Amino acid sequence: MQQYHPDASGYFKSLDAMYYSGGRGLQGYREVALEAHKPRTKTEMDFREGDTIISSPRNHWNNGSSKGRTKRSEYEGMYPSYKVEREVKIAKMPIHTQKPTGTIMQDPES
Repeated sequence: MQQYHPDASGYFKSLDAMYYSGGRGLQGYREVALEAHKPRTKTEMDFREGDTIISSPRNHWNNGSSKGRTKRSEYEGMYPSYKVEREVKIAKMPIHTQKPTGTIMQDPES
């Protein structure tokens, strides 16, 4: 797999997500819907492709579902986890200039 995906960390899905207590605390995650979903039960919510979903903290189930609410309709319910992708924000970091090469540091003792 490494020859096709040098950084395959985005393909990792935890199978024991509901058993650990780490993560985002009480905030939940921002996720983006990859495709639309129509509810099949009363507990599921519907969403459109591109909708932003705030997942409930520590609420991912072993049946492949998560609980959250959509920003568009503010409706809360269960949804299939494979139809969403976690939104990743990349922070701008300062770029440090590299020290010029070719300079030799002199030992102050010599």
